Amino acid sequence: MVGYCYDLSARLARLTAIVIWIVATTGATLGQQPQPQTPRAPATASITGRLLDTTTGQPIVGGVVVLREVASRDQRVVSTNDTGEFVIVDLPAATYALHASALGYVGRQYGQPHALEQGVPIELRNGETRRQVDVPLRPGGAIAGRVTTQDGQPLAFAEIEALRPRLERRLRVLVPVGRAESDARGEFHIGGLPPGHYYIAAIDPADEGTEDATGQIHWAQTFYPGTALPAAAVWVRLRSGATLTAVNFPLLNLSRVSVRGRLINSDDSTLSTGSIIMRRESNEGLGLGTTDVAVVRPDGTFEFANVSPGDYRLRASARTVRPGPPLFASFHLEVEGVDISNAVLFVNRGADLAGQVEIAGSATLPQPVMTDLWVSAPMADGSMGSGLTRSQVLQNGSFRLATPEGNRVIRVDGLPNPWSLEAVFYQGRNVIDVPFALRSGEKRERIRLVLTDRASRLVGVVQDEDGNAVTDLAIVALPVNSAFWRPGSRHVQLTYPDVSGRYEIVGLPAGVYLIAAVAGISTGDLYDPAILQEIAAAGTEALVEVGATTTVDLVLTFGGNQLAH
Repeated sequence: MVGYCYDLSARLARLTAIVIWIVATTGATLGQQPQPQTPRAPATASITGRLLDTTTGQPIVGGVVVLREVASRDQRVVSTNDTGEFVIVDLPAATYALHASALGYVGRQYGQPHALEQGVPIELRNGETRRQVDVPLRPGGAIAGRVTTQDGQPLAFAEIEALRPRLERRLRVLVPVGRAESDARGEFHIGGLPPGHYYIAAIDPADEGTEDATGQIHWAQTFYPGTALPAAAVWVRLRSGATLTAVNFPLLNLSRVSVRGRLINSDDSTLSTGSIIMRRESNEGLGLGTTDVAVVRPDGTFEFANVSPGDYRLRASARTVRPGPPLFASFHLEVEGVDISNAVLFVNRGADLAGQVEIAGSATLPQPVMTDLWVSAPMADGSMGSGLTRSQVLQNGSFRLATPEGNRVIRVDGLPNPWSLEAVFYQGRNVIDVPFALRSGEKRERIRLVLTDRASRLVGVVQDEDGNAVTDLAIVALPVNSAFWRPGSRHVQLTYPDVSGRYEIVGLPAGVYLIAAVAGISTGDLYDPAILQEIAAAGTEALVEVGATTTVDLVLTFGGNQLAH
């Protein structure tokens, strides 16, 4: 018999907490008087709008609209009538977030350009009536298939995820946007998905996850079409409102191992602090999935537990006991089904970059605040390489940046619109798009970063044949010169139209571009050469010049100037 112990002390503690909460709320103890309530703003504002089908333009009847006050978290829930309209009245002045959903459609926040992006808050004043708060909803698609064991037997209760790539601090990660559980036949169905490119991954129900010393749960995922390696995974394309079937694959029996190793300083001086991260590598050498972080012990040793098989990149940083520059290391590691106990990373000094941030002589707008800017040196191919560091610009415009070795370009982060980086001068040459081949211990000084407010502007309106605004497609500017089709390129930009169908891209370098309205695309997709080829085939050519405004209006038809997902 299994015993059961009732924890009376825990119950008493909870009851005591409830009494304290009641007393604190009413102020009915020790002669205290109830605290006066802050008067609530008059509830005189209202919001009206409609839910519309993006493919037909028809109103959506019976949709659900949730309006949440951002500060108090109070919310109202209403439904749309037979004309697709919703009305929310008696609202106090506040900032709100609005979310709409309907059966068979992809839910969406008001002003949300894409499923992985943020919506636009609604700020209401006293007595204001906000009209035409329309939310277009796209018919939801679905991905269906079957998961089995390695010997072909159906696998029930497996957790299946549909994942989309997203950029987080220049690192490409996979984010789940839909989940399902397989049934007794091993079949699964993930519905309500927006169009786009998806990776499908499954977790064996027998794998409940293992917790390490840090409390982190580790899962062993198998990616479609049946691999533990994200680099070997195949994405599937889902078109608007479509259903993909036969996404069938076996789940691998994956064992977990430990990875142990040591950081060694190349000059044998003692390390004082250090950290190391380990992340899976993707097709383009970019990280996919979660990152494991380990603390380096005083003797330089480290350990990662519960590691699934795959290709990984280890990146380390450290400092010595004596004051000095940071040290870096990068190491590619292939993990198989056995423990690794001798991974050795030699940390070395990075390269040292120094120079000045300047304002172009032609600038007329108030200058940016220098201390709001950061200088970074990402890898020229868009990969993380041995890590990314950045340095804050000083008040006098000077900067000094220690960065890991590798082929790197220099960029300035934190620039306000319309400011952009015009040039990077080194030894008399503009090398803004020419990588620095940096080596350990190398110094590059007297680098001049020139900022300009004469940025190019690419603007336009996206409409259908009937003149209706199109708001749910991404606008991509892609250079005709494919030499600039590389991850992180400043020549490849993506934006979304506003609620009126207008879009704007600021700061493209001068050149000839292909402008396309694309369904199911986000910034995380602009790392795949096959996707860039499709965008180019759907593009309208335009000349972009520095300091000038180029207008490209797009009139879309089904299968016309867009990728019809």
